Amino acid sequence: MNDLSTKDAIVYYRKDPTWLAMSPLAPPEIESPDALVEVHRERVAWHLLREGAVPPTCEDLWTKMQNIDNGDLPARLGVRSMMVGDVVVIGERGWMVEAAGWSEIAIDKELWGCGSTP
Repeated sequence: MNDLSTKDAIVYYRKDPTWLAMSPLAPPEIESPDALVEVHRERVAWHLLREGAVPPTCEDLWTKMQNIDNGDLPARLGVRSMMVGDVVVIGERGWMVEAAGWSEIAIDKELWGCGSTP
């Protein structure tokens, strides 16, 4: 059985950044996907991961979503750089950027509109 496929990787930013003034390294819980806005989507190679593992795609997207020089991807998209509290969803799993690394977050398939991608 081949466990390598492609899936959509979706980058979500938080709509309300006011929490940054209180604690820039401790974002509030995500109560629903309505608290987020999709800023980027791309097809990525995907393979099955063990529970708790962070896919390399998250780090790749983190790097792509940093606006270091004018003309980088965030500038072309008209958005800020990726930061603590932002989310990457791949298939039916999601990860949130932490102050150091990533944490897997629960994804309610119905709320998030997740489904298998061919």
